[in-house]
Amino acid sequence: MATAPNECTCSCLKVLDNPVAKKMLMALTGFGLVGFLFIHLIGNMSLYAGPGGINVYGQTLHALPPIVWAFRGAMLLLFVIHVWLGIKVTLENQVARPTPYARREYLKVTFASRTMIWTGAVIALILVYHILHFTIQMLYPDTAANALKDVLGRPDVYTMVVASFKKAGVALLYVVWMFAVALHVSHGFHSGLQTLGLASEKTLPLWTRLALCVAAFFFIAYTSIPASILAGMVN
Repeated sequence: MATAPNECTCSCLKVLDNPVAKKMLMALTGFGLVGFLFIHLIGNMSLYAGPGGINVYGQTLHALPPIVWAFRGAMLLLFVIHVWLGIKVTLENQVARPTPYARREYLKVTFASRTMIWTGAVIALILVYHILHFTIQMLYPDTAANALKDVLGRPDVYTMVVASFKKAGVALLYVVWMFAVALHVSHGFHSGLQTLGLASEKTLPLWTRLALCVAAFFFIAYTSIPASILAGMVN
């Protein structure tokens, strides 16, 4: 007999009442988003190949709208679930410990772990700006790729990106964004492995160092684009 929709909904809600299940789902969605960061970075790095690199990348995406928007929708769903769970877990932790400590002692607790909710908020807010800026292209219509064409008639993504990051304020905003991402990943990566039972007390230091390396890699790779453009190395 098929399960009724209401029964499925109730079952899902019961699962999400389990603190362990919530943390596991938050870890899984987090790893999915880290995977997206790697994939997105590959496309971004094509900027260094000049207009013939990133404009081909942009044209390829433009030619596959159903696939691209389905992928974006899936990533957005992962992001929304991750944010919702992060807020829910944080609020529940605060309710479980309503009386603040007279003096906080941070033992084995890093700055990144203490600020997860705040770096998450920064990431979410600037993501909205990023979508309006480069995805929907409504913030700077005069340099939007869809409004400009290169010599081969392709959307001029290269000019859009370079013109945007020549503005110091825009470049700085993206650097701040990537700093928040790096802090978030530096704690979330090894914390997620612990939640999924993939990191023991013995291997945790190794995973912690790996998390720091992954976070540093993202920060350096992503911020190299606005930094190199603002410095005049790419124009």
